[in-house]
Amino acid sequence: MSKLNTYILNNAKDAAKDISSGGVGQMDYASLLPTLDVMDGLGRVLKNKNLYFRLLGKFSGAQMETDIATAVENGDYAKTREVAHALKGVCANLGLKSLTDIALQIEMRAKAEETAFDLIPVLSKAIADAEDAIARLLADEKV
Repeated sequence: MSKLNTYILNNAKDAAKDISSGGVGQMDYASLLPTLDVMDGLGRVLKNKNLYFRLLGKFSGAQMETDIATAVENGDYAKTREVAHALKGVCANLGLKSLTDIALQIEMRAKAEETAFDLIPVLSKAIADAEDAIARLLADEKV
């Protein structure tokens, strides 16, 4: 079982704190699309807002971007595939749709042993956009 799944299961008792409960900020979640799909991310953690926001706060996309860029630069397809796959999973669980798609493209290229130099700037922009969306959401929700 992945660390994320274990973490979610261990914190499932908080799931009763549904999105419809009080304390929700006034942000229109649709304004974060396609970068961040809040409703999808919440659905993956049984609508446990506290857990979801904690997970968003721990997002380490910049480190994974560095790891992918280094692996691509070194022609290390196995490492590129491994880190891109991990990034894809994290992003899918958080509702980071655009970033999930880019990580998938990088993973598929690495699997086919094709370079992904052209995707590194796209990845960098998507991570910056994701971090911005997360920061806006967390600030609006006063987390």
